[in-house]
Amino acid sequence: MIKNTKILWLVPKCTIPATDGAKVATESLLASVVSLGATVDLACMTNEGNIAPEDVLKSKLGIEKLYLFQRGKTRVGMIYRFFKEPFMPLTMNSFSDKKAKNFIKECIVNKKYDVIVMDGLHLCAPFLFNKEIVIPKNTKIVYRAHNVEHQLWSEGAKKTKNPIKKLVLHWQGQLVRQIEMKVAKFCDVIAPISNEDTLIISEFTNKKKIIHTPLGLKFKKIKRYESKGLKEFLFIGKLDWQPNRQGLEWFLKSVWPKVDHEKCILHICGSGDSKWIQKYVSMSGIEFHGFVQDVDFLYAKVDACIAPIFFGSGTRIKVLEPYTKNRVVITTEMGAQGSDLVAGEDFIQANKQEEWIDAIENFSKHQAESMVNSACNKLFERLDQRRVAYDFCRSFL
Repeated sequence: MIKNTKILWLVPKCTIPATDGAKVATESLLASVVSLGATVDLACMTNEGNIAPEDVLKSKLGIEKLYLFQRGKTRVGMIYRFFKEPFMPLTMNSFSDKKAKNFIKECIVNKKYDVIVMDGLHLCAPFLFNKEIVIPKNTKIVYRAHNVEHQLWSEGAKKTKNPIKKLVLHWQGQLVRQIEMKVAKFCDVIAPISNEDTLIISEFTNKKKIIHTPLGLKFKKIKRYESKGLKEFLFIGKLDWQPNRQGLEWFLKSVWPKVDHEKCILHICGSGDSKWIQKYVSMSGIEFHGFVQDVDFLYAKVDACIAPIFFGSGTRIKVLEPYTKNRVVITTEMGAQGSDLVAGEDFIQANKQEEWIDAIENFSKHQAESMVNSACNKLFERLDQRRVAYDFCRSFL
């Protein structure tokens, strides 16, 4: 059924190195689909400077061919495209200019594909706003929904106190919502990552189109180094992603100064613009690592991971991934959203300042081990990589 199926997989960023949750989710599903026998060509529409060489991508992901398009990333270009297409969301306008549309057109012409996967909402722009792109009659269009994107804009608008910023964010949210509605009608299959997003999307499209496709996980137990009596914690995530930045900055201001630094260490690791965090790295008990290619050595140092997340959409990969490394997570109710994990049974829940302080100060390694075992049993049953990929492929074959 899956073997020899020809797939064109469109991504907004190179998946290697996997520096954020979206890249982790893409790499996991794509590589698993290839392992089931599909032939996948990767079309990467990136604005990143350094990307992995084609031979590395082919080796790690198993793809057959790489198409590469360098999107514009200057503010001047964004402003120009804004005035040219004022009703195109700002985050999507570099995907909808003439060069981007021609790139997609050439990719489709080069080979007859059975399936085109648009990995993220931004990749839909060239198809929705270019009548010159003719999709072959029997080609299925699949939209991989990482988030309900308009919710991120709306939540950002609610949280900001700046009236102008609030107005802009609300307006952009409405534009993004309109795009999501169009995409729901345009695509043959929609594959949201989280249960919550699946329910929301089902409210404005045919439920038969939707296949819940969670993050596929690969489990690898990592033993803890000798701790010398210390309790060590890890934050890992993209440092310029607003839900991450706001949550971590709140934690560093409100929680970390009030814990015993002679007994506790916090390791911080992540990609993205980290200038804002420099004023915190000199705090007692903080070890800042920046971007780390292979994080397993950090997991081996720590007892638990923290994810102080207070807004956002979709499944938080930073909440699930630690369990694949045999580590428990301390997070908020919002952070655990979409994971199906149970507070107090599978993870340590902390929403308020005093709850976070208590979770750090009174962290129990014995309790953590019990939670990891409980969570892993549930996650492996649902989220084994090949099982997730198989169900995903069945939706369009």
